Amino acid sequence: MELSSQYLELAKPAFKVPRILLIGLIVSIFVYMYIGYTVANQSDEVVPVNETLTLALTLVAAVTLVGANVFRFYAFSRERLEKKLRKIYDGLKQGALPPLSTEATNTDRVAAINALPLKERTLFRMFAQVFTPFIIIIAMHESVAIYGLILTFRSYDFMEMVPFAVAALIFDFTMFGFPERVIAHSADIIGRRDFEG
Repeated sequence: MELSSQYLELAKPAFKVPRILLIGLIVSIFVYMYIGYTVANQSDEVVPVNETLTLALTLVAAVTLVGANVFRFYAFSRERLEKKLRKIYDGLKQGALPPLSTEATNTDRVAAINALPLKERTLFRMFAQVFTPFIIIIAMHESVAIYGLILTFRSYDFMEMVPFAVAALIFDFTMFGFPERVIAHSADIIGRRDFEG
C-alpha cells in the first residue's frame, strides 16, 4: 500500500519511542556489565559457583530467549496481524472505535491523524498493538543479562556474566527497526484488494 507523505510525517514520532526504549535497555546491559566488573574486582579470589545454579540460570536464559522469539513470531504472524488490522479497520469504519481524543495532547497532530484515510488511521491504531509485545520481548532479552549478573555476584568472576550479556545484546540488536518492519508488513496486508472484502 502506498502511504501518503502526511502519514509518514505523522508516524515519525511514534517510531522514535521504541527506538529510545531499546537504546535505553542496551545501555542498561552495559551498566550491568560495569557493575559486574566492579563487583568482581572487589575480591582477589574467585568463589566457585554451585554448578546447579549455573546450569539452572543457563537453562532459564535459554528458555527465555527461545520464548521471546516464539512469542515474537506468534504475536506478529501474518494471521494475527491481519486479524488485528481487520478488527481495527471494521471498528473505525462502523464507528465502534471513536476518533483519537484531542484532550491533553497536541490537538493539531491528533486532528491530522483523524483526517487521514481509513486505512492509514487503521495503521496508526496498530502502533499500540505492536508496542506492547515489543516491550515484552526486549524485557525478556534484558532479563538474560540479569541472570549473568547474579552469577557474577555469587562468584566474583566477571566472565560468568559475559555470555549472558552478549546474548542479550545480540537479541536486542535484532529488534532495531522491528516496529517499522511490522507496520510496513501491516501496510502490505491492508493494501491488498481483498482486505476490505
